Amino acid sequence: MKSGDGEALEWVRQNSHDWKVGCLAVPGPASLPPAYLAVFHRFHTCESDGDHVFTIVAPDAPARGDWRLGAEIPETATLGIRIRDHAIAARIEVASRTAILRDKLEIEREKASTVADQPMPFALLRLNENYHVRGLSQSESSKPSPFSQVGGVVAFVPPAADRFSLAVDYTGKLDYRNGDYIHDDEAVIASYWYPHVARLPATLTVAATSPIGWTSIAQGEPVAARHNADGTETLTWRNDIPTSYFTLDMGQYRVVTRQWKGKTLLTYMLESERTAARTSRDSLDLLQECMEFYEKSFGPYPYRRYAIVETRGPFTGALEAYSFATFGPQTLPDFIPHELAHTWWGGILPCTYTRSMWNEAFANYSDDLFRRSTTDRRRAAEANAISAARRRAERSRSSRAYSTLEVAKAFDTEDDLQNAVGYEKGAQVLRVLEEEIGQPAMLASMRALLANHASGAPVDWNDFNLAVNQSTGKDMRWFFEQWLERKGAPILQLTDVSARNSGTGTILEGHIRQVGDPYRVKLPVTVELRLGASVQQIVEIRGAETPFTIRLNERPDRIRVDPDALVPLGLTPADAQNKRDPLTYQFP
Repeated sequence: MKSGDGEALEWVRQNSHDWKVGCLAVPGPASLPPAYLAVFHRFHTCESDGDHVFTIVAPDAPARGDWRLGAEIPETATLGIRIRDHAIAARIEVASRTAILRDKLEIEREKASTVADQPMPFALLRLNENYHVRGLSQSESSKPSPFSQVGGVVAFVPPAADRFSLAVDYTGKLDYRNGDYIHDDEAVIASYWYPHVARLPATLTVAATSPIGWTSIAQGEPVAARHNADGTETLTWRNDIPTSYFTLDMGQYRVVTRQWKGKTLLTYMLESERTAARTSRDSLDLLQECMEFYEKSFGPYPYRRYAIVETRGPFTGALEAYSFATFGPQTLPDFIPHELAHTWWGGILPCTYTRSMWNEAFANYSDDLFRRSTTDRRRAAEANAISAARRRAERSRSSRAYSTLEVAKAFDTEDDLQNAVGYEKGAQVLRVLEEEIGQPAMLASMRALLANHASGAPVDWNDFNLAVNQSTGKDMRWFFEQWLERKGAPILQLTDVSARNSGTGTILEGHIRQVGDPYRVKLPVTVELRLGASVQQIVEIRGAETPFTIRLNERPDRIRVDPDALVPLGLTPADAQNKRDPLTYQFP
């Protein structure tokens, strides 16, 4: 089989994943010629890339020519259907590391907005390749409906009705390092474990049956509990906020509860009682402080409870679930501000991770904003110093990543280069925007983004551009274009620095030169004086070279452009090789 497009498989060469491929026969009436799809599939961790699906084009005449790949059906294509609600019944078998699931989907037809969304004779559901559909029916009482599955792609023929229900019975082996796993005392189920279309937001009910002595936690609010005859317990959760990602955790947890301002804050810990008590106290203290700041800055927290759930791994990071988050080893309590921020940036405002990971930039920015806004001056100073050191390290480490991809196109959290661009550069861009428009306008823009959002609609960078325009009364398209839609970062050099005595003090002069296409940006320029004090001035650069003048009361010792690395910057190959800082000048 051949590809009709030389670039159709470019993503294979750009990715280190081990892809498998299979031919999917699309179900349909016998009166139509058979149709086939090529499915490139693998296991995908949460918030990463997805399977790739291509049409297969038959030769023009029998026994002549080759079958070839046709157009790709991108994951963003809905093919005319939209899942609005999930009702999942879930239980696990610990010994076999198996999840048994049933999802009743409420689906509606939608009007096609693009050619890719035009209705087709079939529809596609996606989930991870380790989940195998055992049955599919269009109502609780109907006969089984025909379907076919290859990897994580399921094809079926939808009814003509504008709205319909679809029950999907499926099972999955959960023994993966960074996504879905069942251990002897816990289970984490987070990686595309539910059928979805284009990862679009939907509401959710989960009825989770946990093993004897275990408890479960899912998104939203607990609405029912049932003790079963076999000793197990079924807890039912309801999330009325449409989100793109779901998590279900189960385990032999020690649960600690705290009431705070009408909310229930909890920890679900696997540690020993003594260690769990200490970790719970520290985590809940930070959670309480952070939630108060986010509510003041962004708006009300939308749930009645928030839980911190521990896992021993092998999941090594932390993962948001909007009304709770799952924290791997060595992440508590430090990761709490980032994960809690996702309730607003990813929960209330959903992100599909099919086009960008804008909300990771917002969560990183919110974390930094919280830490440097604390009323404790010592803690704020420490947070600023730590953040500045991290940004300086990121500046030298990520020049290659920044030049590889635009922020607006980074979407795969499993890809190291996209991570550097989406998380780190994205967060720095938001900090640069804060410096450009001021913190009050920045917070007003973030609140406007929340206020303008239609429930159930995914959000992307352009929505924030519109919110900033609304809050500032200015057209800020230039800012988003240069920072989000261009690869790389400004490459700056400090040149022609001189200091002369003016009779009443010292006049310092110099130029900031841009290499390559110029950016428009405000830069802090700090002058360290001989007697130990310092003076800072903001210099706005726009063109290839910008002169500046700073008047001082005493002789300078050193001048540094953007010493706290607020602005993401690149380096020339020579500066990178020689480990030279082109933005610092030491006076003789």
